Amino acid sequence: AVPAVLSTANVTNMSAMFFGCTSLRAVPADFNVSKVTDGTDFGVSLRSLSRTTLDLSAAVITTKLKITEAQGLRGLLVCPTATWTGTAPQIDITDCGLDRTALIALFNSLGTISGKTIKVTGCTGTADLTAGDIAIATDKGWTVTTT
Repeated sequence: AVPAVLSTANVTNMSAMFFGCTSLRAVPADFNVSKVTDGTDFGVSLRSLSRTTLDLSAAVITTKLKITEAQGLRGLLVCPTATWTGTAPQIDITDCGLDRTALIALFNSLGTISGKTIKVTGCTGTADLTAGDIAIATDKGWTVTTT
């Protein structure tokens, strides 16, 4: 587990911060991401993460965000003013435990932008998404990849 005393208040680059941390079970609820601009490969192969919600809504990410193999990830919010650069998908959430409700909350947290892609393949609730659910993101200019 990431100790609650870990200060991330001045961290700008969380690229690969938890890359390959297959035994990581928890991060603090008040994980400070207010200065983070890079989330590339942020959480790849988080196989042991347990019932975690990541609120990254304060992180004005200007690059990409990738979280994979995190079946314990139950919620994720992103910053509506993030600019998201780089090749698609700018947000890649693959094989995670986000159910339909959590995916809708993620789509609601997205800002309006054009030409960006969010990938939500293999998530617990991906197959349950309706056209109306996906329209939450596409109406904001996002392309949604579910397969």
